Amino acid sequence: MRAAMGFGVVGQLLESSVAAARGDEDSDLLSGAAVLAESAFLSSAPGPGAATHTVLHGLYWLVANLAERTPLLLVVDDVQWADGPSLRFVLYLARRLEGMPVALVVALRTGEPGAHEDVLRGAATRGSSPRSWSPSR
Repeated sequence: MRAAMGFGVVGQLLESSVAAARGDEDSDLLSGAAVLAESAFLSSAPGPGAATHTVLHGLYWLVANLAERTPLLLVVDDVQWADGPSLRFVLYLARRLEGMPVALVVALRTGEPGAHEDVLRGAATRGSSPRSWSPSR
């Protein structure tokens, strides 16, 4: 996992699809706003503070483009250990899934030292749909 570099979990979820798209001249996976996601997959990917709205928006559209091809199941286990940028993307995506053929399953263990408790707690209190985010002890 590239957690220290940022977007490590995102890389595990989506990098193989992006790599395949780069090799396919006819691929439209990184077209439109999804092109904004490319920096998350570069070997010199920005650090943990780089989860800008622009990159998050690009990653959302990358998922949307993938979902146009086939329904998706994205699973993130132990999200409390996710790097900050990936965690911000998971939360960003969870709030925008309605109407998309995407299921996002997130497993969380609360109370872990060093976890992004502030961000996780914020997700639980922002009125996120219980179908897309339901932390429990």
